[in-house]
Amino acid sequence: MLKWLQRSDCMFERFRSIKAMARWGAKPAGRQLDEDILTDIARYWRKYSETLPEDRKVDDITWTDLDMDRVFQSMNHAVSITGSEVLYAMLRDTGCSNDELAVREAMITCFQADEAARSQVQSALRLIRSAHFHGAVEYIFSPEKRIPAHQWLYYILGLLPFLCIMLGFFNVTFFAGLIPLMIVNIVVYYCSTLTWRAESCAVKHIASVLNCAHKLVKPERSATSAHIQSIRSCLTRLHGVRFWCALFAMELPGELGILTEYLRILFLVNMVSLCRIIGNLRRNEQAVQEIYRLVGEMDACLGIASKRAECKALTSPVFTEDRSIHAKDLVHPLVSNPVANDCRLERNVLVTGSNASGKSTFIKAIAINAILAQTIHTCFSSEFTMCRGRIMSSMAVRDDICRGESYFVAEIRSLKRILDAVGSGGMVFCFIDEILRGTNTVERIAAS
Repeated sequence: MLKWLQRSDCMFERFRSIKAMARWGAKPAGRQLDEDILTDIARYWRKYSETLPEDRKVDDITWTDLDMDRVFQSMNHAVSITGSEVLYAMLRDTGCSNDELAVREAMITCFQADEAARSQVQSALRLIRSAHFHGAVEYIFSPEKRIPAHQWLYYILGLLPFLCIMLGFFNVTFFAGLIPLMIVNIVVYYCSTLTWRAESCAVKHIASVLNCAHKLVKPERSATSAHIQSIRSCLTRLHGVRFWCALFAMELPGELGILTEYLRILFLVNMVSLCRIIGNLRRNEQAVQEIYRLVGEMDACLGIASKRAECKALTSPVFTEDRSIHAKDLVHPLVSNPVANDCRLERNVLVTGSNASGKSTFIKAIAINAILAQTIHTCFSSEFTMCRGRIMSSMAVRDDICRGESYFVAEIRSLKRILDAVGSGGMVFCFIDEILRGTNTVERIAAS
């Protein structure tokens, strides 16, 4: 039976590998992600960014102005949800060092050139659970995780059936004690399952990421060695949790699944494992966060390599100390059949033209590619050279009736945040579309 299951798993894994090879470099299939799913994906960034300085972040106004949610979806070729979450975070952090970008570029290039490497990484990433709203992010980053009360009770109730079985071989009457124990443990099992459902879902997702990490560290290649060494170092600190994660997340098909479910109930395997896992995660919170990020980053880089295979008109940027942006054959990533443009921005620029001539699209194309250059080291152009700096915009400003904020006030606030960023030092690229459009012409020109 076990050999048949192993053979079936091998055949299924081979089928999924063939399917992954066929999808490589193809446009991701599926519907646009709805707002709830995007909000869930963004949760990792919200938690991760709490300790980052503001000048590293692409703020919410700029993100909305440039329609970066749709850009993210077009770039998202990740195999796992963890990869999608980390890719989203990568796109919102323009402050990573040139060394970090070089590591990402090395991984992307490796996955582009080495089919065996990407096949092995894809196989490992498929171990990660695929459900959205898993709740693992809050669980990883929250310092005060929910801990089951009276853990000793679960340990005792889980241990008593073992004692009854062992003593039953010496005195048969002890086997009778299994009946009341089974009844008690059934009640405890189902009550605790309902109470700790969210935590169980989160821990199962974390367990799947750890299983993936264990599989990723086996084949080591020079292009991914830095990530592999970091993952391996973190895993050594979580050595004790691997057994409990495997026990907690174990699912078998058919009759074996039914049998294991009875064993879970009798020995309270789920709650005992959950208590052990939570304790281990609390002691090694930083290691879990780092593994989650590293695994997700490998998945994101794999997806970017697939995107480069899909779209041939992509290039790697060159960073310079000159306060400028030079681009050749620049296009907007969301425009089908785009017309490429060159640009040389070396000082303040005013873009004019007739209505519907593509001014806003051109400005957004520059801003988006400046973000992509500093996050995933990829640009939609044949050449792209820029100075490292923060990207900020004021384009799609809206009034806020609930806060009593008029369109004029909202636009002034949007512009003020840019001036504050410029005043704090550092390079800032500002992109403003139709400044003070809601104001009369005389005052609008004067204010501009």
